[in-house]
Amino acid sequence: MSTRAAAFFTDEALARAKRTVEAVEAHTSCEIVLSAEPRADRYLWASMLFGFLCATVVLLLLLFLPQPFDHRLFPVDTTVAFLLGAYVCHRAAWLQRLLVPKTMRRMAVERLAKSLFVDLNITATHARNGIFVLVALAEGETAVVYDFGIDTAALGPPLQEIERAMEQAALRRDADAFFSAVERLGPVLGEKYPRQEDDINELPDEMVRL
Repeated sequence: MSTRAAAFFTDEALARAKRTVEAVEAHTSCEIVLSAEPRADRYLWASMLFGFLCATVVLLLLLFLPQPFDHRLFPVDTTVAFLLGAYVCHRAAWLQRLLVPKTMRRMAVERLAKSLFVDLNITATHARNGIFVLVALAEGETAVVYDFGIDTAALGPPLQEIERAMEQAALRRDADAFFSAVERLGPVLGEKYPRQEDDINELPDEMVRL
């Protein structure tokens, strides 16, 4: 994980996330939950593909380089190349981003966000006004899931602008910019869903991490 991505998981960032949720909910009756994950999917197929490419290159070198090689070791050499290539790809997020199309990365982030939305019981709010914001750092993507009690169309361009700001912050792995963008949700949500005197905190304010 890069230094910038790791900044989402420091004690300071976790405290900032909690303050951000509290700031948003000070404006609105909506309940927001944040989650930062190192990656939305392991993309094992991409690691296997890169390992296969590495093994193929090694095999071609063994066959066509002018110096002689012991052909009995070819299976060992290519297997080692495959395993090393697969491991390197699995560990290198930038390499996986080259191999995995953006649409597939986007689908993985959205799939994880929807799954966590249910698993974390964000649908349990009395007014069905929960919001789940996921940032997947390897993909550099965010996904926002709204419960059906929130009319996103009525919130219009201001909400869309905030979602774009969150996406840009995720792409740069900029924790400060991400939390600042999330905090802007408060006034926008408060316009249509203002905080009520009898509101209670139904969901945790701490950032969730699997």
